[in-house]
Amino acid sequence: MANKQKQIPDVTIRDAEFRFLNFEGRADQFNEAGEDNRNFQVILPADLAAAMADDEWNIKETRPRRNAEPDELAEFEPRPYIEVKVSYKFDSMAPKVYLVTPSQMTLLSAETAKLVDTAEIIKMDLTINPSRWTMGSKSGVKAYLKEAYITIRESELAQEYSSIPLAGTTQRNVPSFS
Repeated sequence: MANKQKQIPDVTIRDAEFRFLNFEGRADQFNEAGEDNRNFQVILPADLAAAMADDEWNIKETRPRRNAEPDELAEFEPRPYIEVKVSYKFDSMAPKVYLVTPSQMTLLSAETAKLVDTAEIIKMDLTINPSRWTMGSKSGVKAYLKEAYITIRESELAQEYSSIPLAGTTQRNVPSFS
């Protein structure tokens, strides 16, 4: 008889608190550059973290900075978070990442996703989907970005001129977000 595992639902997080954005997949102190290293972390409310941990998601806790002052250490409270992978390896499963401004919404591609890393983000709503993994005697659930709506601050001039079409096209004068 086959071992039937519990179906784990996608998780939607509104107004997510996030850190360490790396939609580009650039090298950092922990990772080499490349497609496999596109990721970011989402700080989770305690109740959601507990429910996700029950479903075997890989929930971790924040730690104080290595060179934290004694008063910082005294006030430090660990917070649950999850690392979310941003994978464009398979077109049919690529995440839908939208940059949202008051004047438009832009679907980002694998090539343009890096714009998220430097954008002035006001709000991020996202859905992550689970992927079960097993390696030897260990197993768990990894988080993959399914979709994200990332509201960014648009400059005063971009707001003013965004409705004017570019010369010779019907395309509006859209800022590059870079």
